[in-house]
Amino acid sequence: MSRSINTVKNSVYGVCVQFINYIFNFICRTVFISVLGSTYLGVSGLFQNILSVLSLAELGIGSAMTYNLYKPLAERDEKKISEYMNFYAKAYTIIGFVVTGVGLSLLPVLKFIIKDIDSVPDIYLIYILYILNSGISYFFSYKCTLFEADQKNYIVLTIRSICNIVTHMVQIIFLVVFRNYIVYFAIGIVFSLLGNLAISILGDKKYSFLKKHKNSSLSTEEKKLLAKHVGAMTSHRVGGVVVNSTDNLIISTVLGLSTVGYYSNYHAIISIVKSVLNPILSSFTAGVGNLNASEGVDKSYDIFKSLYLFEYWLQGFVTVCFFVLFQPFIKLWIGAEYLISSSALIIIIANYYFTAMRHPVIIYNTSLGLFWNDRYKPWVEAAVNLGASLVLVKYMGLVGVFAGTLISTILVCWWVEPYILYKNHFKKNVLNYYLKTLIDFVCLLLCALVVQWICAFFAHFVLKMIVCVVLVNLYFLIRFYRTAEFKYIFDRVKNIIARIIKRKVK
Repeated sequence: MSRSINTVKNSVYGVCVQFINYIFNFICRTVFISVLGSTYLGVSGLFQNILSVLSLAELGIGSAMTYNLYKPLAERDEKKISEYMNFYAKAYTIIGFVVTGVGLSLLPVLKFIIKDIDSVPDIYLIYILYILNSGISYFFSYKCTLFEADQKNYIVLTIRSICNIVTHMVQIIFLVVFRNYIVYFAIGIVFSLLGNLAISILGDKKYSFLKKHKNSSLSTEEKKLLAKHVGAMTSHRVGGVVVNSTDNLIISTVLGLSTVGYYSNYHAIISIVKSVLNPILSSFTAGVGNLNASEGVDKSYDIFKSLYLFEYWLQGFVTVCFFVLFQPFIKLWIGAEYLISSSALIIIIANYYFTAMRHPVIIYNTSLGLFWNDRYKPWVEAAVNLGASLVLVKYMGLVGVFAGTLISTILVCWWVEPYILYKNHFKKNVLNYYLKTLIDFVCLLLCALVVQWICAFFAHFVLKMIVCVVLVNLYFLIRFYRTAEFKYIFDRVKNIIARIIKRKVK
C-alpha cells in the first residue's frame, strides 16, 4: 500500500474516531461542570500539567524511536525492528517506575503549588490516582510507537477511542448518581488500562516476530547513535514541556484553581480541535520520513511547500473560527460567567496559530533526524517562556502567562527551526520562507477582522458559524487556487479517492 493511501487512511480513521470520541467527551465535560463546578476542572488541568512535566523522564525516546524504526520497517528487517523494540521495552519500564516514584515524592510540594488547596477535599488521593495512571501507561506505550512508525496508527486510535467513548458514558452515569470526582476518575483509570492491554495484545499478534527475536539486542554503535538522538530529543522535550505544560502551574500558584478552571474550558475546546486535526497532521510524518529516504531534495521541497499550504489553510481556518466564534460558543455552552477577557483570548489564539504553523517544519526536521542540529534551541525557548510568563503574570494577570509563550515562540522557534531545515536539507535561502509566513499571517489577520465584522450583523450562533466557514474558505480558495501547491494537493486528493474507489470495486 502506498504512502498516500496509508496517509489518507490514518487521517480519515483519526478524524472519524476522534470526532465521535470528542462528542462524548464534550457531553461528559458539560455534565462535569454542572455537577462538580470549575474548581475540579482546575484540579484536572493542573494535575495534567504536572504529569506533562514528569513526562520529561521519557527523554524524547519516543520520537527517536519512531525515527530509528523507519528504515527497518521499510526494509521489513524483523530482527532489527525487534532489537529496537527490546531496547525500548526496557527503557519504558524504567521510565514508568521513575515517573511514579518522582510523582509520589512531590506530594508534600502540592500545598505550595496550589494556592487554595483546602477548597478540594481528598486532593492528595486524587493526585496519587493521577500519578499511578500515568506511570502504568508507560509500560504499554512503546508498542503504540511501533504502530505509528509503521503507518498503522489508525489501529491505536480506534481502540483508544472506543475505550474513551465507553469511559465517558459510564462516567456520566456515575457523575449523576454519586457526584464524586474520585469515582469519576477511577473509572477513567480502569478503561485506560483495558485499552492499553488491548493495544499490547494486538501488537504482539500483528508483530509476532518480536517474540522470535526477544533476546536480540542493539550493537554498541547503534546504542551510541541512539543515545545521540535521545540526547537531542531530550532538549526538545524540555522546551516543549516548559512551554506547553507550565501555564496551569503558574496560574494555580499566582491566581488560584478557579482561574485554572475558567481557562481549562478554552483549553479543552482547543485540545478537542487538536485531537481531531493531529491524526491528519501526524499521519504525514511517517510518509515524509519514507519520502525523504527515497526521493531527491527537489521533490522533497515541492512536497514541503504543498504541506505548508495544506497546514496554512487548515490551521488558518481554525484560527479565524476561534477568533470569531470562541466567546459566543462559551457563552452559549456554559454561560457568560465562564468567559475570560478578550485580550487573554487573543493571545491564546495567537499562540495556537504560531505553534500550529511550525508543524510542517517540525515534521521535516523530525523525519530527517535534524533534531540534533537545533538541540540548544528548546533550552533558550524554555528560559524565555518561563521568565517572561513569571514576570508578566504579576503585571498582566492571565494575559501575562500566555504572552510569555507567544514571546518565546516568535523570538526563538519561528526563525530557528526553518533555518535548520533550509540550511541542512533544502540548501536554500530561508529569508523567502520568513517573508512568506509574515505575509500569510497579515493576510489571515485581515481576513479574521473582516469576517468578525460581517458576523457581528448576525445574532444567532449557527448563522455566525455558517458565514465564518464560507467566507474563510472562500478567502483561501481565491488566493491559492491558481498555485502549483493547490493543484498538487487537489490532484493528489482526486487520485487517492479514485484509487480507494477502485479498490472497493475490486
